[in-house]
Amino acid sequence: MATDVTTAPVSWTDGTILTEVFKTVDDHQIKADIILPLGLKPGKHPLIIAYHGGALVAGSRNYPMFMAAWLPPYALSHNAIILSPDHRLLPSCTSSDIVSDLESLWSWALSSLPSILSSRAPGYEVDLSRILVEGGSAGGFCAAHLALSHPEQVKAAILVYPMVDMYSEYFRAGPRPEAYGKGPPGMEDLKWRGEELREKIKEAQAKGWVSERVTPMGEKSLGTSILQGAVYGEFFERKDDPVCRVREGQAKGLPGRVWILHGKEDTLVPAEGSRVFIEEVKKVGWKTEVMYDEISDEPSEHGFDATWTVGDEKLKKRLDWISEVF
Repeated sequence: MATDVTTAPVSWTDGTILTEVFKTVDDHQIKADIILPLGLKPGKHPLIIAYHGGALVAGSRNYPMFMAAWLPPYALSHNAIILSPDHRLLPSCTSSDIVSDLESLWSWALSSLPSILSSRAPGYEVDLSRILVEGGSAGGFCAAHLALSHPEQVKAAILVYPMVDMYSEYFRAGPRPEAYGKGPPGMEDLKWRGEELREKIKEAQAKGWVSERVTPMGEKSLGTSILQGAVYGEFFERKDDPVCRVREGQAKGLPGRVWILHGKEDTLVPAEGSRVFIEEVKKVGWKTEVMYDEISDEPSEHGFDATWTVGDEKLKKRLDWISEVF
């Protein structure tokens, strides 16, 4: 029986968290957290692979600020195990390095996760025939990549204000002037620009591989600075962009159901990217159902769903739809 998610006090830090290294590059370990939500009982459970946001520059597998607060309660209601991975971060790597990490995580999950659970959490099994991928912002890029690369094994995807059109002019040439000084509440002016940004990029690159980066609230953000600094194209390759992959026949398909949620007022990752992605998917004629919701009847800047709960109607009706196939 499903748990009543409207009252379940479940967060990212509740439950049992098992941290594992799934990849090592040079001497740098890349980790993933296996999360058994508080209240999850032993048995065989579906898997949610959930990627954090952060512009592919910031965040980590255990930084809830860049993760959907409603996901752990949803996981518990669906009796699911969560896999929350890290990946290498820009600007010390390229988008192709990140894609390599996503594929390494996928292979590791299929080959090693069952035995790890058997050893570290006896009684808990993962059902690899029932996989949902989820992510917001940069996490949406990661989830979209897995969905486009493994559509036969992924049952459904949830992409929230996803970075799926990263080879667009907006990211390669920078946003329109009116976008400067805007952003999620509290982050409007926390950006480096020009030569100052170049110096910060050099400092970050000098540190070598990085897969965890958290900026204290109130301080300038390297992620948003790069995102809106007309330098993103230096790190992001065309072949890794979801829209380009669909348009140029480099994707295998999409899962049976995909839900995309975006805000009309988003100035960090404009909703136009999601619209373009959906149009390209329609052109290829894949057998997938794509549901798109663009929020316009409430404040809808990037991160607008931070206070949403799974009991909210806008979430519940779509999560119920996803649950029919997951």
